[in-house]
Amino acid sequence: IIEKQVNKTIPNIRQRGNRYVLGFRNELLENIFKTKFYFKPGPKSNTLKIPKFYKNTDLEKYYWLGLMDGDGIIAQNSRKIALEMCNKQLVTDFQSFLKRNNIITKLKEIKPEDRKKGYYSKKSSFLIIIKSSFYDQYANLVGFSHPRKQAWLIKHLNNRNTYTKNNINIKPF
Repeated sequence: IIEKQVNKTIPNIRQRGNRYVLGFRNELLENIFKTKFYFKPGPKSNTLKIPKFYKNTDLEKYYWLGLMDGDGIIAQNSRKIALEMCNKQLVTDFQSFLKRNNIITKLKEIKPEDRKKGYYSKKSSFLIIIKSSFYDQYANLVGFSHPRKQAWLIKHLNNRNTYTKNNINIKPF
C-alpha cells in the first residue's frame, strides 16, 4: 500500500528476535510514519497510541482487532481473553473502548518482581482481562481474525460452562 502511494520500493522487513525491523532512507516515508502513524525512531513500547483518525469512530474496533490479533491472548483451555503490554495508556484506551461498549474488564499492573519465570522485563506491564460473561459481546464487537484465536473464541462461545460458572446464586426474599 505504502509503495503504491509514494511510488517507491520499500526494502524487506527483517526479523530480529521477536520484533521486525523496517529500514529505509526516504524523507517522504519518514514523514508519513511520523505524522500519520505517530511513529518515532527508537523503542516504541511506551509511545504507541491509537491514531486520532480511529479513536471514537466506527473504525476504532478494527484497530483493536489488529492489536488483539497480534498481541492479545486467548487461552485454549481456560476462560481468559486478555491484553498485556508495558504501554499503560494503550491498555487503558482499550479498556475505555470496551467500557463504552458495555464490556466489563479487570485491569492490573504486573511488576517485574512478580513475573513468572521465563519472562524478563525491567518494566511493569499492564494486563486487562475480559470477563468470560462478556465473551459474546466481545466477539460481536471486536473478535479475532487470527484463525487460531478465532477458533478458540468460537469454542468458548459454544461452551455453556464459560457462562454458567459466572452465575451468582441469589435467593429471593
